[in-house]
Amino acid sequence: DLAKENQFKVAPNPFQHQTLVTWNNPANSTFQVTILNVTGQVMRSFRNVTGDQLQVTKDDLISGMYFLNFRDEVGNTGTLKLMVE
Repeated sequence: DLAKENQFKVAPNPFQHQTLVTWNNPANSTFQVTILNVTGQVMRSFRNVTGDQLQVTKDDLISGMYFLNFRDEVGNTGTLKLMVE
């Protein structure tokens, strides 16, 4: 699981205005990060994410639970839960 291997973390979680997603990226991998609602609808997609962090703002996300999906360039995937207040 990519989320465990790279130690993806979201803090604060739940969040009201913005949150920071951080991970270990010693191989300097590139990720695609997608935010899905509970029905699987894509709410946001971030392509070519490099480095070791991504800031997520509430903007158009309503209160509730979301899934943060990660995929690296070789197809490994991972998922975290994201809570918006």
